[in-house]
Amino acid sequence: MPYHPGRLSAEPQSRWLPVAGGRLHYWRMGRGPRVLVMLHGFADSGLLFEQLMPELARRYTILAPDLPAHGRTMWQGEWRPSDLSAWIEALLQQEGAARWELGGYSMGGRLVLCVLPLLARPPERVWLLAPDGIGTRWVTLLDAVPLWLRRACRPLLLRPAALMGVARVLFAVRLLDRWTWFFLRYQLHTMPRRRRLADTWCALARFKVRWRRLHPLLADMKGRVSLVMGQNDPLVRRAAVERFAARTDLPLVWLPAAHDDLVGEELARWWADRASANG
Repeated sequence: MPYHPGRLSAEPQSRWLPVAGGRLHYWRMGRGPRVLVMLHGFADSGLLFEQLMPELARRYTILAPDLPAHGRTMWQGEWRPSDLSAWIEALLQQEGAARWELGGYSMGGRLVLCVLPLLARPPERVWLLAPDGIGTRWVTLLDAVPLWLRRACRPLLLRPAALMGVARVLFAVRLLDRWTWFFLRYQLHTMPRRRRLADTWCALARFKVRWRRLHPLLADMKGRVSLVMGQNDPLVRRAAVERFAARTDLPLVWLPAAHDDLVGEELARWWADRASANG
């Protein structure tokens, strides 16, 4: 369907994209002239970005897919960066978008960093919102787990009594932080959540950021990449994030937010001001 910004409603519209192996569901929202593809974080859906609409609806048309194991997307099995690249290209073609921007929040930010070198049509701008893998606690350790071992550990996630017993002891002796403890309690509480966690953890084994390949791309996009973090984010080490921003020469913005509430009114207002400044 050709892209006609003046005819679109700001209300989220449920859309489907047939892909090899399943059907990708995405949300289209806003009525602005700029097309923005946004990737959500773990345990979210594309509808997360509706919170940005009060400020961005006139500037952007957001296309926000539900990632596999999330939302309404129908997909079986593991997926790769090449799959994500193909889905984004197919999404842009279906919407008739020639010029576009790309953003991601949390896990979605990590996916953006992984897929960026593979895109046939590079985005005009990139928005990284508390991206997983940049100063994130535990990620270095978790990334070291190979795919075969993740698959072997899958039964522990689906039947987590033993795992939660160990986590309870680690939390009691303060070797496990409060955020991670509550994360595990919530995500392992029901079978659908366990499957989502297991499927996503296995898929992420293929989404490792290739920094040597990525740094030249970020340098070429200087001035067109924004890194936004929450000042009260318990998941990140601020010094590590600042070192990354300095090394890659990226503008770093700290907003008064934690991790889970970064996508909200404060971000929307900042984004609208930044979009106005860029014309």
